[in-house]
Amino acid sequence: MLETSADRLAFKRQILQELSDRCGGPWKEVWCEPQPNHDAMVFAVLLFEDSNLREAHQIFCNILGRHVENMKPLQAQLAYDKFTDEGLCCVAVMEGTEGVFSTLENDDLDRPGYLLEKQSSIYDAIDSKR
Repeated sequence: MLETSADRLAFKRQILQELSDRCGGPWKEVWCEPQPNHDAMVFAVLLFEDSNLREAHQIFCNILGRHVENMKPLQAQLAYDKFTDEGLCCVAVMEGTEGVFSTLENDDLDRPGYLLEKQSSIYDAIDSKR
């Protein structure tokens, strides 16, 4: 249970390390931040231009699945992003831990993306190239 800021920070470090270990494979970069005021653990995943979203999401869910009980009471919020010529675009977004997993189970990943930012982002990368 993530009841204190120290608990949330330790959890963030642990899961971010596991997710970061996969950088360069299904995704380019990953970011997460506990937001206890919103009962959320926010994840953002920067995909490569040629990333397979279903494959990336399966890997993400496999990692998150090992930590769901420890993450409580926070709920996962997840966004997959890519840089395009227009700027940073959101490819998929999921609300709530159940929503993250049900999207995979329901094969509900084919939603149109939308432009997020032209100039700034949370990512260190500036493109989605390998």
